[in-house]
Amino acid sequence: PKLKMAEGCEPPSLKDEKNLPPLTAGTGLLCECEVITTMFAKDPTNQLCKALDIYEHRLVKCSNEIGGIPLLRSCKTKPFQALCRIHFERMIRHNACPTCGIFCTQGVVNICENKHFFHKDCDMKLEDTL
Repeated sequence: PKLKMAEGCEPPSLKDEKNLPPLTAGTGLLCECEVITTMFAKDPTNQLCKALDIYEHRLVKCSNEIGGIPLLRSCKTKPFQALCRIHFERMIRHNACPTCGIFCTQGVVNICENKHFFHKDCDMKLEDTL
């Protein structure tokens, strides 16, 4: 499916730590973004972030190193990911689509009542399954 370029949304500010949500259990049916695990990458040195973003209709893999950050996942149906600091912060701000696991960086997105970002096409798929 092709994502349309639109005003969409800007990712939340990564500079202001006061904007981080409280780190508690997940906020809804699918969300696992705020569940901080005690699992870490086996050898974090020289490993790259596993996050995926969509830029200009292309899937782009992050190339930042991960460091010693806990593994996270956007929902219970997605695997845990080793993320860089930037994507870790975006994940706990619900900026990864829980349906597909790809970060909501550009395009048309919906935001649920729990402030979770969904790609518009993924949100429609989710509504069909509920």
